[in-house]
Amino acid sequence: MGSYGIVKHCQVKVKGLWVSGVIKSLIYPELEDIVDFEREAVVLQTLSGISGVPELYGRQGKQGPKDIVMSYNGSLTLFELQTASQLGVASWALLVGVLKKVVMILHDVHERGLGHNDLHANNIVVDDTLNPTIVDFGYARPFGKLMVMKLVPLKCALWSQYDPLLSVCGQPTCPENDVYSFGRLVYDVLLGDQSYPLEQWQRLEGLAVKALSPHKENRPTLPEFYDCLHDLEMICLALFTGGSAYKG
Repeated sequence: MGSYGIVKHCQVKVKGLWVSGVIKSLIYPELEDIVDFEREAVVLQTLSGISGVPELYGRQGKQGPKDIVMSYNGSLTLFELQTASQLGVASWALLVGVLKKVVMILHDVHERGLGHNDLHANNIVVDDTLNPTIVDFGYARPFGKLMVMKLVPLKCALWSQYDPLLSVCGQPTCPENDVYSFGRLVYDVLLGDQSYPLEQWQRLEGLAVKALSPHKENRPTLPEFYDCLHDLEMICLALFTGGSAYKG
C-alpha cells in the first residue's frame, strides 16, 4: 500500500484470460493525491515492456479516479526479505543478487527519461524466484522537471530518505536522485553496522557513502554499483559453495 493508494491482489481478465493481478485504488480524494495517482498510470504506460516494472493492464471504475489494474509481481518486500534473512554468506549472495537486478531496472527506467524518486525497501517486491520489481511510481518525474518532495516520517529504519536536492527548495529531477536513494538502500539493507574483510565489500561501502553526497556530481553511477555488486556476488557464491562463511 502506498501513501495514497491501497493495493488488492486478485484475478483479473486480460485479453480474455484470467491472470494474477493487482488493483490499486485511491484512498484520499485530495487533489495532490489524485494527481500522483493519475501520473502513476501514465508512467506505467511509458515504462511498458521493462522487466521489473509492473505491467499496466488498464483502468476500471465509474466514479472519481479509476482504479489502476496491473500485473502481480509478488507480495514480499525487500524489507521483509532482508529482515527474514540470516546473516552469512548465503544471505549476502541472495541480497546482493536482488540489489544487482534493482540497478538494472533503474537503468532501464532512466533510459526512458524518468526517475522513480521514491526508492526504498518497501517499494521493491520480489517473486518466488527472487526477481525484484520496483513499484509505486506516483513520485516519478521526467528528468529536468522541477519538483519539491513532500517529506514523510520514516516508518521503519530501512526506508530510504528522499534526496535532499528534491526536498529543500525543489530541483530539476535527474538520475542522481535515484542514485542517492539506492546508496541509502544498499547501506540499510546490506551494509548496516557490519564490515567484513572483503575488498569488494569495502568498495561497496565507499560507493554507498559517495551516493549520499549532497553534491550530485560526486555521486557514483549505476554501472559502478552494478560492477561492484556483481563482483561481490561472485565472491559470496564462491565462499558459500566452498563451505566457508563469515559470521556477523
